[in-house]
Amino acid sequence: MKYKVFLMVLLGYAPVVFAQSPVGSVADTTLIKTLYFAGLRDKLNEDYSKANEVFNKILQLDDKNAAVYYEIAVVNYRQNNLIEAELAIKKATALDVNNTWYWMLMAELYKRKGDMEAMTSALDQLIRLSPDRVEYYFDRSNAYLLAGKVAEAMKGYDELEKKFGQSEDLSRARRRVTSGIKPG
Repeated sequence: MKYKVFLMVLLGYAPVVFAQSPVGSVADTTLIKTLYFAGLRDKLNEDYSKANEVFNKILQLDDKNAAVYYEIAVVNYRQNNLIEAELAIKKATALDVNNTWYWMLMAELYKRKGDMEAMTSALDQLIRLSPDRVEYYFDRSNAYLLAGKVAEAMKGYDELEKKFGQSEDLSRARRRVTSGIKPG
């Protein structure tokens, strides 16, 4: 009988106990926020090695933090550590596929590396996220052209015309393609 009463009391409190969020996660969240703003401060002060160190501490606490991967990518990009920047921005975009800032950095990174084919993939994502931004269509077509994919570039210009109509910039871009001048 004693055991039944004890079991009933224990089961009665179980929903209350299990409904509570773990206390450690609140502390971790506060620590993560504190570290994140410290890292941003270091980045703004151009102390990139310290910022990178702080952001990596956050990843030890939360390895699914897309914003931190983005900041690591920015810090590495500014230091011309393009391999590290690429690894970080790929993780950020994998964790948050709908963040325009992440894809813009990825496109800029590939532009700096001269990897025009990879840049077109990043621009495809930017077009998906912001279909009314005409510059993304132009940039993608120019990247195709720089990659030697003239047919894809012209297809991109056709898509641009269908979506936005004819313009002087579009006519100039098509003339560049037909005359063999690479965009610059």
